[in-house]
Amino acid sequence: PFLTVYTTLTTAGSRYSRSEDNVYIGTNAHFRTDYGPFTVAHEYGHAFHEIALAGNEGGSCPPEHFLDQPSGYTCAFSEGFADFFAVAVLPVRSGWYTTAIETRSEFHPTADNAEVEGAVASFLYDLVDPANESHDLTAYPGSYIASVFETCRIDQQRANGVDFLTYCFENRIDPTITSNSAFFTYRWYTTPSSFSVTATRPASWNAASVRRAWQWNLYGL
Repeated sequence: PFLTVYTTLTTAGSRYSRSEDNVYIGTNAHFRTDYGPFTVAHEYGHAFHEIALAGNEGGSCPPEHFLDQPSGYTCAFSEGFADFFAVAVLPVRSGWYTTAIETRSEFHPTADNAEVEGAVASFLYDLVDPANESHDLTAYPGSYIASVFETCRIDQQRANGVDFLTYCFENRIDPTITSNSAFFTYRWYTTPSSFSVTATRPASWNAASVRRAWQWNLYGL
């Protein structure tokens, strides 16, 4: 649907308003740099997540959040999707951001990167970009990623973190993951009992390849 975008000379930041379904682009968007196209596509990604994918269950971000810093599971989930969306739809014009997300340069060396939006974006991007790295064995349609976001349910609740998404992408809840303290260590609820997802998996889908992608991008394994 139609999305209204406002630009302003008095506001430093850019944001998507869920209550208004509007985007506000501030002066820090630097329209003549990589940040401009990336910001516009990022904020549109939030709108796409909210409207086209039946609601964004993420959020709860600190006042400032950054690609390479932990911000919480729900914030990294929401912002990571928007980062991924931006580089997926504008890979060339997003310039530095596409390179950073493709190369996982925003990986935080000591954090649980399920809380780091850049790492979440890198995982999602590896699922759709060409299988061109040793850890990247997947090249799935973007429509599949969107369908998982829209239909994934953990204990009958919509996913609100990348940890919950991995169960739907792998099409399983594996006790060797949920009982392993090395993974998703800051999620207060780590042992889901059920999942459902109605996304049609691509013919090339493989659970082991999905696991390879998230373990590399979120944990460097």
